[in-house]
Amino acid sequence: MFFLTLISYVMLSPTDGRIRGMKLLPKLSLFTIVLVTTTAVISMFISINTIKDIIYDLNSNVIQNDLEHVQLRISQEYDTLKKHGLQDVKGYYLKLLSQLEIDLSSQYKNEKGIVILLDREAKIVFSTIGDNIVDKNLLRKKHLAIIKHPKDSNRIRDDQWVYFYKKMPQWDLGIFVVLEHDKLYSRLNEYKDVVIKAFFIVLSIALIAGFLFSNYFVKRIERALLQIKSIKNGDMKIWSEKNNDNDEITELVSGLNHMSEIISQKMFKQAKAELEAIQSKKDLQEQHALLCAFINAMPELAFILDEDGEYIEIFGNNDRLLFQNKEFLLGKRLTDILPLEVSTKVMKTIAQTLESNESKVIDYELEINNEIKYFQGHTSVLDYEHENRSEKGMIIFIVHDMSEQIHAKKEAYHLSLFDPLTGLSNRRLLMERLDQEISRCNRHNDHGALLFIDLDDFKTINDSRGHQMGDLLLKEVAIRLNSLIRKEDLACRLGGDEFVLLLCSLGDNIVSASNYAQNIAYKTLKLLQEYYELGEEKHQISCSIGVVMFPEKDRDSHDIIKYADIAMYQAKDEGKNTVKLFASHMQLLLEHRLSLQNDLRVAITEKQLTIHLQPQYNESNTIISAEVLVRWNHPEKGFISPAEFIPIAEESGLVHALGKSVMELALQHLNNILKNNTSDSFKGIAINVSPWQFGRKDYLDEVISLLDKYNVEAKYIELEVTEQSLVGNFSSFSDKMKKMQDMGINFSIDDFGTGYSSLSYLKSLPVNMLKIDQSFIRDVTKDKNDDAIVETIIVMARHLGLEVIAEGVETKEQLDFLLSHDCQLFQGYYFSKPVPINDFIKLLKSNRGILSNE
Repeated sequence: MFFLTLISYVMLSPTDGRIRGMKLLPKLSLFTIVLVTTTAVISMFISINTIKDIIYDLNSNVIQNDLEHVQLRISQEYDTLKKHGLQDVKGYYLKLLSQLEIDLSSQYKNEKGIVILLDREAKIVFSTIGDNIVDKNLLRKKHLAIIKHPKDSNRIRDDQWVYFYKKMPQWDLGIFVVLEHDKLYSRLNEYKDVVIKAFFIVLSIALIAGFLFSNYFVKRIERALLQIKSIKNGDMKIWSEKNNDNDEITELVSGLNHMSEIISQKMFKQAKAELEAIQSKKDLQEQHALLCAFINAMPELAFILDEDGEYIEIFGNNDRLLFQNKEFLLGKRLTDILPLEVSTKVMKTIAQTLESNESKVIDYELEINNEIKYFQGHTSVLDYEHENRSEKGMIIFIVHDMSEQIHAKKEAYHLSLFDPLTGLSNRRLLMERLDQEISRCNRHNDHGALLFIDLDDFKTINDSRGHQMGDLLLKEVAIRLNSLIRKEDLACRLGGDEFVLLLCSLGDNIVSASNYAQNIAYKTLKLLQEYYELGEEKHQISCSIGVVMFPEKDRDSHDIIKYADIAMYQAKDEGKNTVKLFASHMQLLLEHRLSLQNDLRVAITEKQLTIHLQPQYNESNTIISAEVLVRWNHPEKGFISPAEFIPIAEESGLVHALGKSVMELALQHLNNILKNNTSDSFKGIAINVSPWQFGRKDYLDEVISLLDKYNVEAKYIELEVTEQSLVGNFSSFSDKMKKMQDMGINFSIDDFGTGYSSLSYLKSLPVNMLKIDQSFIRDVTKDKNDDAIVETIIVMARHLGLEVIAEGVETKEQLDFLLSHDCQLFQGYYFSKPVPINDFIKLLKSNRGILSNE
């Protein structure tokens, strides 16, 4: 076995270059030959020795059996003789020995061996081959000692002989059978030849079978190796096994096929994963670039801090929000950098974040570059591995600059309670304070007052000098109002040109409280009338003030403001620039006004309005045109003066609907007038237009639509606009007037001389006529100033190429004055009152006026 292991090791060891270069088939064949040959030799050696031992044992057993047979024979003979008492008779003894000699000599002659019979004294009784060979070399002392120390049977071996001994106790005899080794193994030599021949035959067959067996398995293994090489080279095809043997090689090929299929699937998945990884890497790079751009562009800052407040990392490029630069901050603690109050607050938040493992929000402010900055910080526990991370707890601290939001919030709060133009309290704050004061007065039996202030004719300044000048005026008014009140009082701007003074804690005596409130009101009246220096100009304005005392039973803040508003309008109705204390009858006036407003809306909708025409004459007393005047005959209240309902229309926003209704009526009746007209001097009708109506973007389209609807030519229409409406709206009105004048419509300026007359806009505006206001005509010949104004207007109009018409002519003296100053057109009661359409048609046909004295 040692020899076999050594040969196998030598054959298969990779250290021998010659053997290592051999292919598997020669190696396996050689291994098989050596294995079979060695096995055969060992088997043959074992077989021969085994057979030798077997032969030795067989011959030994045969000789022993022979000896036992002789012993039995002698024993039987002895017993027979002894039975008859003849055992000691020498004759019978010798006869038995002679017969025994003959039998043993015959049995062991030649090859079988030598038989020697010895007596008790080791003397030879007889020998099968004579005395001459029985010498000292054959029977030695160690052999003869057996007789002296008898045993039943003994076998002794030496280099040449084999001794077999058997004792015969009956007559004290001993028998030796002596055989030579060669004689003993004579049969084995014959067997050796047969065995050697059989050995070589079997060996040849074994070698051939081993070679074929090796070749069979090696070919299958080589095919498996080719499949492995294919797999190594990336060829994952399935190989089929030609043999259907269910052995290890078949399982190997099946395993390789399965492995090839698995590897193929894994390669496919790996290739797919690589493609996905490449795409993911590309996407990750894009996201990383986007994230970097986002981080660099974000307005926030992000800090990584440890539990001691040490700056570990700082992200973001908004360095202007840092208390110090990044390089200075890194590695330092915020407690050494930030103010004590802020650092204490931040450190407390860091500790709470680490303790609860929950995000926290903190608001704080810092002074950076001499500017207060408001920040909101969001903390969160940092639980990822960071290269600079220590064993301490760490957080990420994201800081938002909330300065703009805080300032905007404060501004929004301020705007919600204060007027942005004047800085005074607004309506909201007024209502809150008024509610508080009413409640306080009810609890403590105290009194307060509210002064409602409205600037008189503020719109005129706003329109004539522009909104910028108007805003400056409002600011100055606010300053003066603040100078009049105490610390506990409140000045408020409701909007536009409306202001309120809230006077608080006036005492429990209503009379003294009322006197104090009225005293403040008159001081306000006087102070606001003083000149205002607005830029390089000086302006003066008055106001109307309504005063109401509170508390009143079952009246809230809305009621108090409403009552003050009523009192203020009462002051306006009484000529402005005055103070009115609210009384209960004023509520009735307000209710009447509201009722009239609602009725007017119904009247416009249900076409209750009518028009009258007041003729306009020339110096020959001929009707050349007429002014359209609206009339309202209320179904229940009767005739209502235009002086009463037109201001309501302007205040309530009904003026546009009213103006459109009047124009429709005028155009409708103008069609009828033109059909019945027999005079060539009649030029058309004049219609008053409010600035709110004329300023509408769709007014031009509206006029064109109505002219088309009633089939009236534009040349028969003259639109009257007030002087005040043109000032401040010059650009927009001028463009619209030129377009309408191109259509054929004429324009006249009504109430000329009462506003802010300007030669520049008279020269530039597309105006055809000036109407001298009746307030100047009324006192001509009585007031030299009025005479001068009228004369100046006539001369100026003549030089500008404009016609002039005097309205409100009621006496012959007024007419003569106008005629003497070359005024050629007239309108007034001296000629005719406003008349219904049918009466006007009759006048037009007769072409004469209805004089006021008729």
